[in-house]
Amino acid sequence: MRIDNNPTDTLARLREINADSGVDRRFKKNKRSYQIKTMNDRHHEIARMHAVGYKNKEIAKQLGITEMSVSQVINSAVVKLKLDTLRGNRDSKTIEIIDTIDEMLPDAVKIFENIIDGGDLKEDDAQYNAMQLRAAEKILGIGGYSPVKRTENRNISATLTTDDIRELREDADRIGIAQGDSIDCDYKIINDEV
Repeated sequence: MRIDNNPTDTLARLREINADSGVDRRFKKNKRSYQIKTMNDRHHEIARMHAVGYKNKEIAKQLGITEMSVSQVINSAVVKLKLDTLRGNRDSKTIEIIDTIDEMLPDAVKIFENIIDGGDLKEDDAQYNAMQLRAAEKILGIGGYSPVKRTENRNISATLTTDDIRELREDADRIGIAQGDSIDCDYKIINDEV
């Protein structure tokens, strides 16, 4: 095959060669596409796992199939429609749960009011009262009314020698004896280590 430096001549020559077979091999005109027409159990499982948040790689590993198979199933029209339905159901259930929690918020506030006012508490059942309080706190937290939590950490680091530790022990013993809080105990220093 002779190829010229002229791109137009080269293209014309390639078309001649491909014309013999009837196919222009530079372009994939008949690209194969895998489209699912009906869903089987495996397709339903892939759609369910994808809807719950699994990645394609995780689905493939769990089901023992290739990622490409998972991708083809998820991108098919039938499964996309099924995924939309699953997501719609999940979203509607979430909205129902949010509505239920919103209805419970006033009751949770009443539990706190009763505790503050001292009313309607079961005197003999502290466990029941504690359970009610925990439930009310959780409902308020889920409803977006949890108390602000703040933590503060302070760290101090020190390197002490054996003499420093011995001095600290002696000071602690002396202070403990002076306050009457001292515990009489013996300790022994082995090889000059504490």
